[in-house]
Amino acid sequence: MLQRRPLITGAATTLLAPSSGWAAETGEIRVGNTMPYSGPSASQGMIGKAEAAYFRMFNEQGGLDGRKINFMSLDDQATPSKTLELTKRLVERDKVTLMFSMYGTAPNNAVWKYLNQKKTPHLFVSSGSSQWSDYQAHPWTMGWRPDYRMEARVFGKYIQRAKPNGTIGIIYQASEVGLDYIDGIRDVIGAAAMKRVPVLLLESADATVDQLVARLKDAKVDVLITATSPRFASLVLNKLHTLDWKPLHIMSSMSASPGSVLMPAGPDRAAGIVSAAFAKDPAARDWDDDAGMKEYRSFVAKYMPNDDPRNPLAAQGWAVSQTLVHVLRACGRNVSPENIMRQAAGLNNLANPMLLPGITQSTSKTNYSPLRQMQMVWWNGKAWDRFGDIVDASKG
Repeated sequence: MLQRRPLITGAATTLLAPSSGWAAETGEIRVGNTMPYSGPSASQGMIGKAEAAYFRMFNEQGGLDGRKINFMSLDDQATPSKTLELTKRLVERDKVTLMFSMYGTAPNNAVWKYLNQKKTPHLFVSSGSSQWSDYQAHPWTMGWRPDYRMEARVFGKYIQRAKPNGTIGIIYQASEVGLDYIDGIRDVIGAAAMKRVPVLLLESADATVDQLVARLKDAKVDVLITATSPRFASLVLNKLHTLDWKPLHIMSSMSASPGSVLMPAGPDRAAGIVSAAFAKDPAARDWDDDAGMKEYRSFVAKYMPNDDPRNPLAAQGWAVSQTLVHVLRACGRNVSPENIMRQAAGLNNLANPMLLPGITQSTSKTNYSPLRQMQMVWWNGKAWDRFGDIVDASKG
C-alpha cells in the first residue's frame, strides 16, 4: 500500500526549525508514525489509514489555531529493524514533533530506547503490552488501551464469579503479551492457586495447537483462556469443534477479531466465546442510535468511503487520534517535547465518543495507562453483547 513514503494529510508546508523538531508559532506540527501497510500484518494498517483520514479532516476544519497536523506515516511491515530505521529517519531527517500510535509490541520494543534517549514523545502506543505503563523505565513512552495484564485481571474476576470452583487452563504465546495474561490471572487468583493452573506454551513455530487443546480437555479444564495471535485462535476454535469440547472459552481481545477469527469460524464454533472490551463495537446494532457512533460512521463515509465502518481497527484509529488532538490543544502554543509529555500525563476523566459508557481516560506523572476499565462481552454469533458492570482493571 505505502512503501517507505510519508503519508501526508494536507498539512501546511512551513518548515520546522531544524534544531528544535517542534512547530514554530505559525508552523505545522509533524507527527510521526510507523504502521504495517504491507506484509503479513497489513490488515493492521487500517489503524494508520483511519488516523491519516482523521488528521486530514481535522486540518480541513482549521487545525490547531491554524496550525496543521502533518501526519507522516511510513510502512515498516511490522519488522522491528525497519521500524528503527524509519523512526530514526522521521526524528532526525523529518524533525517530527512526536511519534504516535506506532503498531506492534516488537516494533515498539525496537525503538523505545532510542526515542527516550532522544527525548521524543512516544505516545499512545498501538500495543497492549503492560510495559508501556512503566513510566520509570521509559518516561517518554505511553500506551493507550488497557494493557493485556489488566485485561487478564478482568477475566480473573469474571471467572471467580462465574466458575468459582472451576479449573482454569491457559494457552499462551511466547511473548511479553502472553506473559501479561499469566501475570494478570495470578494477580487475581493468587500465586498458590496459579501453581495448579495448566499453562501451555505455544511456540511461534508450532504448526498446530491440537495437542495443547487435547491435553487441556484431558485435564478436565472448565475454563479455557486463549491468549494467542488471531491465527492460532482460529486453530483453537477448530480443534474445540473437532473434539466437541465446550468449556467456558475466554479469548484475548487481540485474538477475538470478528472479521479474521469469529465470523470465519462459523456461528456453531464461535458463539458463546467471552472476552472483554473498552470500546464500542462498530459492527453492533446496539449503537445505531448512539451519537458517537453516528459521528464515526459519518467520518468514514466522507473520508474513507471505500472502507468498512464496521472494522474495529478503523474505529481505533479514529478514537486514539482524538486523544492526541486533546493533548496538543492542551499544549497551547508550547508544543515542546516536555510540555507534550506533561499534558499527556495530565488527562482527567477524558471522554471519547468511541469508549463504552462509563469508561474515560486518566493519567498522571506516575500513571501512564490512560485506559484502565473494561467490560465483559460475549459473542452472540454476529456481534459482541456486553454484560456485567464496568470493571476497574488497574488492580487484582
